[in-house]
Amino acid sequence: MTTTRRRTKYALLTGVLLATITGVAGLAVTLGDEYSLRLDATATRDHSLDERTERLIDQLESEHELVISADLARLDGAPRGALVDLIDALDRTDNLRVSVIDSREKLADLIGRLAMRDAGMIERHASAVESTRARGAEVAQDARALAERLRGFETASAQGRASLDAGAAALERGASDLDAIDERLSEALSRPFPGADLPEGDVALGAFEEPASRLSTALNAIENELAATRRVASESDNAEAAAWATQSHAIAARVRTARRRADDALRTLEPLEVLRIARAIERTELILLIGPDRTTALDVRTLVPDVRATGADAVRLVREGEQTLATALASAAVEHPPIVVLVHAAQQRLLDNEGKPLPQLERAFGGLANRLDQRAITMAEWAVSAGMPMPTRASLDPTGQRPIIWMTSGVPAPGSRDRYRRLLEFGDAIERLADRGESLLLTLAPSDALSLGEEDPLARTAREFGLEVRTATPLVTVTDGGVFRGQDVRNTSVDSPLSASVEGLPLLLLMPSPIDLSETPSVGVEASELLVVPESEETWGESDWFGIVYARGATPPAPTRDADRDRLEGPFVVGATATRARTPMEGSPTIDGAQRIVIVTGSDEWYSTGVLTGEVEVDGVRTLQFPGNAALLDASISYLAGLDE
Repeated sequence: MTTTRRRTKYALLTGVLLATITGVAGLAVTLGDEYSLRLDATATRDHSLDERTERLIDQLESEHELVISADLARLDGAPRGALVDLIDALDRTDNLRVSVIDSREKLADLIGRLAMRDAGMIERHASAVESTRARGAEVAQDARALAERLRGFETASAQGRASLDAGAAALERGASDLDAIDERLSEALSRPFPGADLPEGDVALGAFEEPASRLSTALNAIENELAATRRVASESDNAEAAAWATQSHAIAARVRTARRRADDALRTLEPLEVLRIARAIERTELILLIGPDRTTALDVRTLVPDVRATGADAVRLVREGEQTLATALASAAVEHPPIVVLVHAAQQRLLDNEGKPLPQLERAFGGLANRLDQRAITMAEWAVSAGMPMPTRASLDPTGQRPIIWMTSGVPAPGSRDRYRRLLEFGDAIERLADRGESLLLTLAPSDALSLGEEDPLARTAREFGLEVRTATPLVTVTDGGVFRGQDVRNTSVDSPLSASVEGLPLLLLMPSPIDLSETPSVGVEASELLVVPESEETWGESDWFGIVYARGATPPAPTRDADRDRLEGPFVVGATATRARTPMEGSPTIDGAQRIVIVTGSDEWYSTGVLTGEVEVDGVRTLQFPGNAALLDASISYLAGLDE
């Protein structure tokens, strides 16, 4: 593409981005002139792409489309110019082209194009939903027939009669439950979106799974009762009763098999990409990276993460937005997106049957779930203290091709029931994952284990990777304004493989703990600093932190520096990456023969909805308050999945 053509294109494109929705006449020409002058005056590499970005674009095996679905008229000044610069730099590459959605017609065209691309997958999803609906109806019919058979059997035992009647009632309830979801399954078969009607296999699975599970429980009890009936009949030479029990048991087994097949038809489906994108566009403004086979989505605010910059800071804006986009490019280049398993010590599940946070936990995990979903990343969970067995790789990924990342979510709070037992279970679970060679994203919260004469079990795992996490002395900042638990982390180590993704971005950690990197790590272990809080007289690692965190609404007393007990000397490393050369257990792949982990210290609120999506208003323009948190999450997952290679 020639320079003249490119400038003409972006004079028009910028007009579409900033003027279409608001109808501001002449703005495109003005921006086009300003844009061309800046290009002509640029004598440095300030507006050239970073080497990492160029490398990732070169790795794309075919042309990708960058689609902007957003009202960017709210941008002005340096952020606007920075975005134009970034778009132009991207267009200089061979593998990207830019388009914009500024009307419902263009949205319908986009979804229609994606639907045509994914036509085969759409057909498979629709077929699976229809199959589950039909099989569900058959299961309901067979369950009623079995219930009638149970009620018709004459038994001499009053206890046996009661058990069979209870089983029959449970079967009838299960059949009624399946009848009740038929309408939901019908709606899931074809939901209208602009440009296409799409099947919602995940909705169908969520609707089917609960009544199917209850029916399975009933069948378990019935099969046990029938086995007992057959045994008693055989011992008493009652051939007729034994034959009845054998036949009934076979019928129950057929009902179970049919129920499982109805469930499997949906459970084995890969996510439907066009459905994910259509839903995401309904929720928020997006920038989409569309390839021949899959699409990656970005919240538009992460591309222009800080509208507060002016003048010379426009270059920084370009770099920040570019690094976020580069991470998305890494995701777009991979055929099989990762799976993130949330590992926690809560005594109940946190996600529903569709892998989405329960309604009461939306504030905690909704932002995380949406961000993963935009990138086609599946979220699952391991509720360690809820009696949930460790998910197998086969159950998480039947294809066996998707990277799996295990991400921790906090520890039991003081005063919670069975806290220490759950903490030990949690620590054992993480150690088990580490021993298996799994990729780990660990959040280490402050811990009072040391004061109880015990060791923080998560810190024990970190030590295996040459990282000594001082969770007994988390950082606080004390000023005349009070005690502050949050650390606005901006410093990063240039040596870390993740540094380029988060460098310079505002990033919030609550009560992070200092990390010491071992000077003599085990053979095959390499660790790097990632996040650093600079040294300050106002900031230190506080040993008497418990009352600050759990002040129960009262204003905590300001602590004072204690040279004997506190960690005073900075700077303080509060995030790190590490690799460990190893031969993993079967089915636990490493990346280039090394296991990877990322450790972030402090509260797990660093990836809560409020922090990931929280905004601040500057001069009437709203922007992300802590874009570094979202960038850290994205980059950590890409790094752990080996996508940023």
